[in-house]
Amino acid sequence: MLLYYQFIHRDLAARNILIGEDNMAKVSDFGLARNISGAEEYIRNNQNLLPVKWMALENLLHGRFTTASDVWSYGILLHEIVTLGEEPYKNISPHNIAIHVGSGCRMSQPSQCSDELYEIMTNCWNVEPTERPTFEDLHQTLHDMLMGDEKWYINITQAVNERSLTTTMEPRSLSAENGSVNA
Repeated sequence: MLLYYQFIHRDLAARNILIGEDNMAKVSDFGLARNISGAEEYIRNNQNLLPVKWMALENLLHGRFTTASDVWSYGILLHEIVTLGEEPYKNISPHNIAIHVGSGCRMSQPSQCSDELYEIMTNCWNVEPTERPTFEDLHQTLHDMLMGDEKWYINITQAVNERSLTTTMEPRSLSAENGSVNA
């Protein structure tokens, strides 16, 4: 939908996705969004702070933002969803992300992530923007995966229980029994 209105978001991340009625996911926080009407890209011309762990290599190195940059961020967003909100590149300093990503390093496949879904993520993280899938491609691929085969679904209660056995969920913890969040 952003592409339809000729916008690039520049901050696609789990923190900016709201779930509405009928489990409809909606993108929020358009503070970094830019209108690219009549242009293929937006070139950053200031030094404002940006969410570097979600940014594509061309953003980090050249300040160039395109729809393909948002696709990269979408791959990070998918990783966040599958890991129940784990910070991307959690052991890498924001100052070292460009070096890390530029050397070809990507986040590893989460244990609860299918090979097919991880392949979608890695396609989103292709160093060459023109080789990344489009949002239309992603929509169709994910739609085809999710319609009709339950193997693509994650049992959230089970995932939360497994995570709580291996990590501390501070400052919040999820109660698997009633689905409530305790702060």
